[in-house]
Amino acid sequence: MNAKIILICGTVLALGGVVIVFAHEGHDAITAKGIRIDEKGVLHLEEPAQRAIGIAHAEVEFGGIEKTVSLNAHVVTPWNHRSFVSSRLEGVVKQLLVRQGQEVSAGETLAVIESLPLEALRWQLEQSGIELAFAEENLRRGRELGERIIAGRELLSLETARDDRRNAMRTARKKLEEIGDEGRGDYLVTAPIGGVVTHLDVTIGQHVEPAEHLFEVANLDRVWVECEVPDALIALVALGQPVRFHPSAFPEEQFIGHVDHIDPSLDLRGVRRVWARLENREQTLLPSMFGRAVVVTESRESVFVVLAAGIVTDGAERYAFVRVEEGAYKKTNLMLGIDDGDRFEVTGGLYPGDLVVTTGNHELSSLFVQGTLTLSTEARTNIGLSFEEIDYQPVGGVLELNARVVSPSDRRAVAASRISGKVGEILVSPGEAVEADQPLATLSSLELQNAQLDLIQLHLRLGLLGKQLAFIDTLTSRGISARKELLRLQSESNELRTRVDSLQRSLLLMGLTGSEIAQVLEGQETIPGITVRAPIAGNVTSGAVVLGQVVEKGAVLFEIIDPTRLWIESRFFERDLAELFRGGVPKDAIVRTVAYEDREWTGQLSFIDRSLDHEGRTLMAWMEIDNLDGSLISGMRASLMLELEESAEEVIAVPLRALRPIGSRNYVFVEQGKELKRAEVVLGRRDAHFAEVLSGVFPGDRVVVSAVNEVNNAYSAVR
Repeated sequence: MNAKIILICGTVLALGGVVIVFAHEGHDAITAKGIRIDEKGVLHLEEPAQRAIGIAHAEVEFGGIEKTVSLNAHVVTPWNHRSFVSSRLEGVVKQLLVRQGQEVSAGETLAVIESLPLEALRWQLEQSGIELAFAEENLRRGRELGERIIAGRELLSLETARDDRRNAMRTARKKLEEIGDEGRGDYLVTAPIGGVVTHLDVTIGQHVEPAEHLFEVANLDRVWVECEVPDALIALVALGQPVRFHPSAFPEEQFIGHVDHIDPSLDLRGVRRVWARLENREQTLLPSMFGRAVVVTESRESVFVVLAAGIVTDGAERYAFVRVEEGAYKKTNLMLGIDDGDRFEVTGGLYPGDLVVTTGNHELSSLFVQGTLTLSTEARTNIGLSFEEIDYQPVGGVLELNARVVSPSDRRAVAASRISGKVGEILVSPGEAVEADQPLATLSSLELQNAQLDLIQLHLRLGLLGKQLAFIDTLTSRGISARKELLRLQSESNELRTRVDSLQRSLLLMGLTGSEIAQVLEGQETIPGITVRAPIAGNVTSGAVVLGQVVEKGAVLFEIIDPTRLWIESRFFERDLAELFRGGVPKDAIVRTVAYEDREWTGQLSFIDRSLDHEGRTLMAWMEIDNLDGSLISGMRASLMLELEESAEEVIAVPLRALRPIGSRNYVFVEQGKELKRAEVVLGRRDAHFAEVLSGVFPGDRVVVSAVNEVNNAYSAVR
């Protein structure tokens, strides 16, 4: 090949007075000033040419590499590391002993409350003590007189009065214990957990009610970073993956954790929330602090690693220039694995110690312009290239609609409070899988405690009355006592039993179980609170429940979603209703999602609303599908393709995934020997998987069906 042909076929690069001639790959050996390509395709650069191009190298290393995604994130306090603080009694704030931002210990006094209800309870206890002492004295004197002076039934009456006063005093003392009264001074509001006072909403002299949240205390030694995962990245993030959080306030610092919890649904923005737990002993991270969370989605250890700067991307090809000796470089096709943005894993083509050109490689690559689209074996592996053969087959019709994944009404439930009370414990984390009837949280309530104490007192009184009734019944049968007294005691006993039964039913409705009520009566000790349980099996969605939070009766504390079976919800426009109802329902349908581009779900559209939306002129319809692997998530965007009538006629058909639309035209890539040719196709009808081809390809042609975009980019590069 003479110099004239070289100049026609290639380009000329002039750097620092050195002229380098670049020609097409596959030609005979080339010699130009400062550069020579031998018959083996090895580039030989003289020192002036190397200086002109600015050749620099980097060594292939043996080590580890990670693939990551970067997400918006902010710091939140874990459910069990944050607590609201309130007074259990109404009153007036006498002293305020802490400031916002102050660190406190569990049990430390935060405020002092002057409370009239507290004084009333103390008076009740004192009065009960006086009455008990009086009853005990009467019983002592009665026993001293003996049965010859005092009848046995009168002595039994004195014993009953003593026991009744003893129960009343015990109840009064228990009520004071339940509110944490120490028996002297004013009522003390104390910190339920150790931490920092992050919120203070009270002043001296303020009148407070039990439902008011006066303080918030947070333990910041451990925090969660809440990450926002867009719909398209959902498939990449999983439990246990490492997370590195970089707060905006301290961009050079990073905090290490792992994905601990994942929300089972998406919010209205199409974002899924995941949480990673971070140690924060220095309390550098503060609630609501923003930053970026880097989630490691894949990692490799003990692999070959090369700098991204050493890799030349030419369409679908990935290659590097490896130094074989001083001034000599070999173009080497590569097979690549994961990358971290700066480096690539090399699975074929390079070895540790190889020197790869990192500066000047793009200038050298101009020597190897293809002119036609041929992909190396390494390129085909890198992009996952595959083919399908064109053939005859039926092509039916399809109606494609926007859709979204939703949780069926019978697969979701709420766990609500049956009483007004305070959250004592939170026993689950967001996203956690729970079984039906599993405890989720506990609630303490003065209403619940008082009802139990009343039940205990009435039950004991009923027992005492039973003893009296048995004694009088014996006397009546002997003719010693009048029947009138027996009937009075029976009436009183029946009334007490009715009140006991009513209280037991009330406690059942409040949330205590039958066995817990039996335990209360047997042990004469109250249950500290009710347990809020999961109404169904499923996953706990994130909620706003906080330790110490005062909740009203009926307040929703958690939502449970069973993800094993979901609905695909879509809207049919009025113009499409004829197709929807033609042939009857159910109809076969296919679902595809944004998060899983290469996956589809099949089922039947079987639930159709019978009310047309007046404004939008649309009709709701649902497809129910199994989701045992948990891939689909409530709130996920999807497309639903409804298969219409089938065609008996077989036509030339091309897979939809082989098509590359450009403007109003459609193209496919056809394999011809080692080359790939782009062919325009004219299409007819299409269904969910195939399109009828009117012209452009023929039966037996092999067309690209995967990595079509990558092949198109490679085609553009050689054009």
